[in-house]
Amino acid sequence: MKKYIILVFCILMLLQTASVSAATNSFLNDDPNYPWAYGHGGGDEYVQLDSCRIDHVNGLDVYISANVIYTFNKKVEDKWRQYWKLHRSCNGNPRFNDLSYCNHKTGKWEHIPYYKSRQFIGDYMDVFGFGTFVMTFHAMEYYPFKVAYRQVYGKVYPDGLSDNELE
Repeated sequence: MKKYIILVFCILMLLQTASVSAATNSFLNDDPNYPWAYGHGGGDEYVQLDSCRIDHVNGLDVYISANVIYTFNKKVEDKWRQYWKLHRSCNGNPRFNDLSYCNHKTGKWEHIPYYKSRQFIGDYMDVFGFGTFVMTFHAMEYYPFKVAYRQVYGKVYPDGLSDNELE
C-alpha cells in the first residue's frame, strides 16, 4: 500500500511539473517573437520569428532559414542560424520525405525522415527508445523547421502529425 501511495504521489508531481513547463515554455521570456519549438530534458529550442525567411530557390529546392535559440533550465546557452532544404514537387507543394537540414556544427546536410503519424512515432519509440527517435528523426531540427515554415508560408507544414498546437 505504501508503494502505491508513493507511486501515485510521484505521478502527480510529474504531471504538475509537465503542465507548469508547458505553460512557461510557450515563448522565450514571454516574447511572442520567440515561440517554443521543441524541448526535452531541461533543454528548449525557440525560433526567432522575424528571422524566418526563404534564402533562395534553386529549381525545385527551397532553402529556408531562421535563428534558433537553445536554453537549458531557462538560461540561453546557444544561438545559431539554422538552414533547411525543402524539395518541392512540380506543382510547388513539398515532397514528403525530401527535407534536409544543415548541421550547424559540422556544416553537413542531413536528411530528415518523414513524420508519418503520431502513432508511427509512438510505435517507433516503443521499439527503439526516445533517444534513438530524436537522433534518427532529427526532432531538434524538425520542430523548429515547422515553426519557420509556418512563419514563411502562413500555413502548417503538411506532414502526418496533428498541428492543433500551431493553429
